[in-house]
Amino acid sequence: MTPAAAGGTRVAVVAAADAQSEQQLTDVRSRLQAAGASVALVPSEVSFENAHPSGFTGLVLLDTAPDAGVKAVQAVREFMVADKPVAAIGKGVSLLIAADAVPGRSVAAPSELEDDVKDVGGSLAGAPIHADENLITARSMKDLHLFLDRVARAFAAQAEERLIDQVSEQSFPASDPPPGPGTVGPPRNDTDVRF
Repeated sequence: MTPAAAGGTRVAVVAAADAQSEQQLTDVRSRLQAAGASVALVPSEVSFENAHPSGFTGLVLLDTAPDAGVKAVQAVREFMVADKPVAAIGKGVSLLIAADAVPGRSVAAPSELEDDVKDVGGSLAGAPIHADENLITARSMKDLHLFLDRVARAFAAQAEERLIDQVSEQSFPASDPPPGPGTVGPPRNDTDVRF
């Protein structure tokens, strides 16, 4: 994702505000910013109530994501319903489980969450990093850099789709198609009317 491709890309990153999270946050912020995205940390910089999908391209749940409180779970659900990219690494997958985002999906999860994934109707991916449509998961922080590369690509694709949608909305309205052979001139008789 280049800065040009990521113009306007804003990413919500959910992580606990503690010393253990500091290095993860530094790595995530610098990688996503290098890709041209702006990063807002939730809940330390932006509250869960203000981390709405309409203001963000996607959501990242780090290994040190806070416990699955009602506000955190609701934020994850909203991003999933909005079909925005959601990425979780390590214990961040627990927020996906709590938000009912795993049933019917394949995810990469740390070993301590494997039974939970199966219990809610999800399946385990055979790879350390896995994408199931707009849901990207990784087993552990050992794969952070590869995970962030995958996340950056997904967010760039989302930004590109948004740009294409904006351009197509600005073209002629769908209700006014260009004239075609069947729409030029009056019909010759009742049997020549075309729909």
